[in-house]
Amino acid sequence: MFPFSIRSSVYGWRMLYFDSARAEPDTQRSEEWNRGAYIVRALGHCGECHTPRNLLGGLDKDRELAGNKNAPDGKRVSNITPHKKKGIGSWSGQDIVGLLEDGSLPDGDFVVGSMTEVVENSTSQLTKSDLKAIAVFLLALPADEGP
Repeated sequence: MFPFSIRSSVYGWRMLYFDSARAEPDTQRSEEWNRGAYIVRALGHCGECHTPRNLLGGLDKDRELAGNKNAPDGKRVSNITPHKKKGIGSWSGQDIVGLLEDGSLPDGDFVVGSMTEVVENSTSQLTKSDLKAIAVFLLALPADEGP
């Protein structure tokens, strides 16, 4: 849709939102936290769906992983910050690992939509230590109520 249908507008968008900086570890955090951050932010690019966007389609980095009511497939995407009521704040690390391994939610239900493909083709292939690192990272994020 306009103005995103104009190819040359991509250059302006990249100037505003593309960050070519190399991922650097946070020396104030554990190696496990840094591993989880790298998987979530770089390899998994979880924020592309789970982070709200601004009017120009850039990620709202101040609300990282707080959920998105207008995700790429047009559906609402869950808040995966540790907010007690609107996020995953009541989940354990093992609950997160279980979801990423087989798509099971703590309440006995299963993920749906695009997340099913993410689990089947990606997260279920990760090692236990990688999944645990993701859980450590997600549970250490600032809690955000979401959009």
